[in-house]
Amino acid sequence: MKIRFDKMTVAFKEVVAVNQLDLDIPEGELVCLLGPSGCGKSTTLFALAGLYKPTSGKILFNEQDVSGLPPEKRGIGLVFQNYALYAHMTVEQNILFPLENRRVPKDEARKRALKAAQLCKIDGLLKRTPAQLSGGQQQRVAIARALVKNPTILLLDEPLSNLDARLRIEMREEIRRIQQATKVTTIFVTHDQEEAMSISDRLIVMKDGVLQQSDSPQDMYNHPANLFVAKFLGNPPINVVEGSVKGGKVYVGDQVIAEKKIRDCEKAYIGIRPEGFKIVETEEDKKRAFKVKIDYCEILGRDTTLHFNLGGVPVRAIVISEGDIKAGDEVLIAIRHRSLHVFDGETEVIINE
Repeated sequence: MKIRFDKMTVAFKEVVAVNQLDLDIPEGELVCLLGPSGCGKSTTLFALAGLYKPTSGKILFNEQDVSGLPPEKRGIGLVFQNYALYAHMTVEQNILFPLENRRVPKDEARKRALKAAQLCKIDGLLKRTPAQLSGGQQQRVAIARALVKNPTILLLDEPLSNLDARLRIEMREEIRRIQQATKVTTIFVTHDQEEAMSISDRLIVMKDGVLQQSDSPQDMYNHPANLFVAKFLGNPPINVVEGSVKGGKVYVGDQVIAEKKIRDCEKAYIGIRPEGFKIVETEEDKKRAFKVKIDYCEILGRDTTLHFNLGGVPVRAIVISEGDIKAGDEVLIAIRHRSLHVFDGETEVIINE
């Protein structure tokens, strides 16, 4: 199912939770809605589900306006953060419940429930109750219950937030496997950027109810639309220093740190990914290098993290381990072109080449 938001706004009295959202979600993709708390991602999900009605604008499924349709008419499967399983029912009864409400014949309902349980790898747990299951198993039951209706869209609201770190990794891989097996268009809400980047076809980053960028995870990481997106993605986070651009040269203070064919900008924010630095080894690199004094080093096997100041701002650089570099050393360093991002100092929007 293809989804389109046409200038959708959702407001609650004086609070605009989602503001003029214009967005296309292609059929069959796993899309993550990502952003800090209060950015509007869950509101967007609940509007999709029909739990909130847009104040203005439209939601379209395959170009059909569903903005006024009740939830049960939308073909949606919804998995909540707390799973919302019925404690007095077995796993099988929980999965069957949506089909019983739809008066699906018993034999067909049991076949569909078993198929959903097998897909989610819980077919051996059908006679247990939720209290007898681990958090990960309960999550699988909730997903199976959503899938048993054969939804055209699957919505997941912070589905992994109640799991420990190991289970989170396991379950996000399972969600990706299930989505690829079913090919159902899936919208996954999370505030965890590592989680989002690891499983999604597309990231949608929001801030204060406004869409910031929609792109594939790698393209968004390599080409952030603005300073907020650049800061939000990446661990360790991007280094940001104030600078300027004159005649195709990027300055921090009076020091040229790189060359970039972009317009002049008197006040700019210079973003450099930690892995975007390299120790100068070739004559070609020396042309673009600058000298820094190392404050301290962290050697972690293959990689070394160098800490130094750039324009009075503490910066970290992750480089291939150089055992002979130590605190107090002055080294020549250069910036990989793809890892350097320059943002307008007023609008904070990327300055493109």
